[in-house]
Amino acid sequence: MSMRLNVPLDARLKHAVVVVALAFGAMSTKNAYAYVCPPVEAPPIIGSIFTVQAAFRVLFNTLFDQMKQALMGVGRIEVSAIKVMTSQVATAAKAQINANVVLKQGEMAAIGYLETAKLQLKVYQDYSPEFGQGHNPCEQSKVQTDMAMANGQSGAGAVEMVTLLAAAPGRYGSPEGFVNRMFAQRSAKYLSIDEQKLGFGTANAQTVTLVNGLKFPLAGADTNASVLFADATDSRIKDAKQAYLDHVAGAPDVPIAPDVAALPMGKNYLALKGRKDAVMSVAMNSLATIGSENTPNAETGKSKMQAMRDLVDLYYGAGGKAKERWAGWASQSQRGLMVDQLKIDASLLAVKTEQYQQTQRMEAVLGSLLALEAQREYKPALNTSVESINSMRTAPAVR
Repeated sequence: MSMRLNVPLDARLKHAVVVVALAFGAMSTKNAYAYVCPPVEAPPIIGSIFTVQAAFRVLFNTLFDQMKQALMGVGRIEVSAIKVMTSQVATAAKAQINANVVLKQGEMAAIGYLETAKLQLKVYQDYSPEFGQGHNPCEQSKVQTDMAMANGQSGAGAVEMVTLLAAAPGRYGSPEGFVNRMFAQRSAKYLSIDEQKLGFGTANAQTVTLVNGLKFPLAGADTNASVLFADATDSRIKDAKQAYLDHVAGAPDVPIAPDVAALPMGKNYLALKGRKDAVMSVAMNSLATIGSENTPNAETGKSKMQAMRDLVDLYYGAGGKAKERWAGWASQSQRGLMVDQLKIDASLLAVKTEQYQQTQRMEAVLGSLLALEAQREYKPALNTSVESINSMRTAPAVR
């Protein structure tokens, strides 16, 4: 009986090394920098490690079982075949030595790949959303970007709404034309049931679905302050907001000729208009800001208030994104929890900044009201005092 190995040892070992190299080579191509969205995925890496471990177990078991069976067969070789057997044993010994060399090389290569994988897993543990980066950093980044963009858009939108007013600061026009235009607009878009009963036309029975799912009626929307808080992409809501501001601001001021403006009465008219415009602009800016902050912008499709609600919903509430985050925090590393805490603090800071801006607008309105009250309270007395002084100047001297 001649002794032969059923499976070439060097070919099997080389195949195993190739398997190891391919498995960990695939792992090395994974993006280990999870701060780039989307973050690195752990299952393929862990799965590759298990594949390599299984390949080595199969390799060792199969290889040495066959070696053992082949060498045990030496005792049953006929004497006449000793010379052949000796030659084959030498060949087998050489093959075993070569196999051991290849095996050690494979082990060293595998160890190198394993060390690389360990480093990658360490990076994953430190920076992944599931463990160390803070839960779902991509979602957090998107919401912050939406809010920053919506913030700039809402400011520009408020300025535009004020400049479009018929009674915008510094604007003159025809009061009668304004009244006719506003009534025609109401009849066409916002006529109420009561106005229909009076015979002014057909009431608008249409509604617009807001982002929160509620239905907003268009009838009477141009004189309903709640339209400023209505958040919808429908252009009819945006038009109703502009119409509401026009109703509040009222008709434009009648223009006067330059020669009339040069007279004392003309100067008094311009002074009164300037004062009216200055005070009115405070109220109109505040109202326009509310309307604009609840109007989706073209770039993100979300209003400033919706973007802020999305930011709050990431951390607050019983469902949705907040529920995912609370569940994710249970598996977060200490570093990940600290990162999320910083994100929460940043969100609170953004909300507080908005509160400060709203407080400033409120102070401006209160300041304007106080100025009007001071004008009403002291202006008559000042006028009387001026008249007394003027009468003393023009009185004949007492001899």
